[in-house]
Amino acid sequence: MTDPSKENKELLEENTFLNQRIQELEQAESERQQIKYVYSFPILFMIVVLLFIGGLASGACNAASNSLKVRVGSELDFPPYAFADESGQPAGFSIELIEAVTDTMGLSIKISTGAWDTVWNALVAGQLDVLPIVAKLPERLRLIDFSLPHTETYDAFFVRKGDSPIPNIAAARGKAIVVMRSDAAHHELLVRNFQGNLIIVDTIPEGLKLISSGKHNAFLCSKLIGALSIKEHRLTGLTAGPIIPDYKRVFSFGVKKGDTELLEKLNQGLLIVKTNGEYDRIYDKWLTFDDPWRKARKYLLPAFAIAIAIALIAGFWLVTLQRLVRKRARELAEKNEVIRLAYDDLEARVAERTAELAQSNQALQAEITERKRSEEALRQSEERYQALFERSLDCVYIHDFAGNFLDANNAALNLLGYRREEIPSLNFATLLSEDQIPVALQALQEIMDTGYQTNSTEFRLKRKNGDDVFVETIGSVILHEGIPSAIQAIGRDITERKKAEAERKVLEERLQRSEKMEALGTLAAGVAHDLNNVLGIVVGYSELLLNEADMSSSIRSNIMNIMSGGLRAAAIVEDLLTLARRGVPGRQALNLNDMIVDLCKSPEFEKLSSYHPAVRIKTDIEPDLLNISGSSVQLGKALFNLASNASEAMPKGGNLTIKTENQYVDKPIAGYDQIREGDYVVLSVSDTGEGIPAADLKRNELDRK
Repeated sequence: MTDPSKENKELLEENTFLNQRIQELEQAESERQQIKYVYSFPILFMIVVLLFIGGLASGACNAASNSLKVRVGSELDFPPYAFADESGQPAGFSIELIEAVTDTMGLSIKISTGAWDTVWNALVAGQLDVLPIVAKLPERLRLIDFSLPHTETYDAFFVRKGDSPIPNIAAARGKAIVVMRSDAAHHELLVRNFQGNLIIVDTIPEGLKLISSGKHNAFLCSKLIGALSIKEHRLTGLTAGPIIPDYKRVFSFGVKKGDTELLEKLNQGLLIVKTNGEYDRIYDKWLTFDDPWRKARKYLLPAFAIAIAIALIAGFWLVTLQRLVRKRARELAEKNEVIRLAYDDLEARVAERTAELAQSNQALQAEITERKRSEEALRQSEERYQALFERSLDCVYIHDFAGNFLDANNAALNLLGYRREEIPSLNFATLLSEDQIPVALQALQEIMDTGYQTNSTEFRLKRKNGDDVFVETIGSVILHEGIPSAIQAIGRDITERKKAEAERKVLEERLQRSEKMEALGTLAAGVAHDLNNVLGIVVGYSELLLNEADMSSSIRSNIMNIMSGGLRAAAIVEDLLTLARRGVPGRQALNLNDMIVDLCKSPEFEKLSSYHPAVRIKTDIEPDLLNISGSSVQLGKALFNLASNASEAMPKGGNLTIKTENQYVDKPIAGYDQIREGDYVVLSVSDTGEGIPAADLKRNELDRK
């Protein structure tokens, strides 16, 4: 008995062969018709161009009838692209270009001016609709939309004459570079993690003046704009380095994010003004001297002649091709007759096998019925798997080999804080911190090599709100028809366990520190006790010797130095005893006024005055000052350190004032919750130094940001 499926396959193959031959004949006829009308192509091309121009004109008229008030922002000092003229009106290349484009599209505009940082922030905030000159940078794409490019230029480093030029950004490493705030150069240096001192100014002339005055190393901006600013503001001593090959500024219209209708109109208008010659007129007026190629238009005519010659050669080639096509058509006509005869024979064979196909159809119906049963069983199995997938308390997620999420169950979505519709936007790598990526790659390699993981892997993942969660995950490969198609991972939240482990580690470290401090305290107490015995003898005998009346002044001075050294050693012993008490100094009732007077007479303060003779130490003490409880040693050290720092901060001299006063507190003081209502003693130390320079304060503020 013959195999119906095999005969059916042979019949289909013969039918396919016949259809291919018919298609070849039809294609040859189509090519012949195309060659026939090739000479009418120039006429058709002119008709299409006229229709296109007419369509543009019609579009412009329609746009004029539906004028839209567009809010346009312009910089004050960005010549020749944008600036304010002598009457204060906006002018420049970008202003004329946006006016030409909006006039073409019938749009009504309102132009407002301001510093670049101001108009840029206004556009990002949606307070402006368009900025006519914005450098297209990757980091700006999420903030605004960009039209088609209309201009491009390169940057350069401006340095003082005589200084070495800076050829690229890498050569500026470690230097003090000035840039305009929020300018393309500013953004480019931030994106490249510039390793140097970055000084921000609000305008280009301000930055150039800083370099001209001898401050900082270089100013980075557009070479064209910088050169014009030097000429306009008559700055001297500056020179521009070579253009930076690292990047170039591609200028476009910056459009408010999401305003697709306005963006489309501006793009269409820009194409129109570039087509009708208006763009060339504006460009020649403002920018021709920066683009030498614009001056080479006289070479366009020879190029046009060459193009015509090429077109004539192409026409000759087309005529030759037409002859070849006609020859091919005759050959195909002859083959068509052979195919027709074969087709008639095939029809006869199809009729003979129709009955056989009917029998094969019954067998196929039985096979289809069986397949439906298998598909139903598979569907029920998939439903059971889906129910298990969704109801599992563990996190289950499926991703491709690039880490893009394909599916995730409710437990995984709840843990990561995402909604189900956000699954296509998730990537496993974006959920990992940088130190976790090698761990993930190692686990992925094991899965790809063996098909599954033998041991689970711990990951620290980022939730949508930024919190960290710890997940213990084990993965395996999903096969589709025997071929790896995706990876399925099952994870368990172990965040609480990791927190408990971290807390236990902190407690263990705290216990170790406590034991160390206890040992140091015991040792310090023993040493302090022995030293106090020795120092008591030194200080005591020094006091007895000072009571001798017939002692010379030089001997008395030496004995006083011995006693002063003993007292300083006693202060060190007091520090040791403080360490023995685990950082709690000994307290006693004392009067700050008496302590300050004694401290000002001490040898340490006398040496401080000799080192800084231009610094005058003054006291302003309240006569009836209340007593306090504290450590005279610790307070004395604090006052001496404050006085020493203040003296260093006044190299040209000044006043250092130590003041005490009684004060009654009747309401809470911000930042001092432990202070209650009652009487207090206030100790203040002030000086007349210059303080921190404003430039350093501003730089510190930028560093903190």
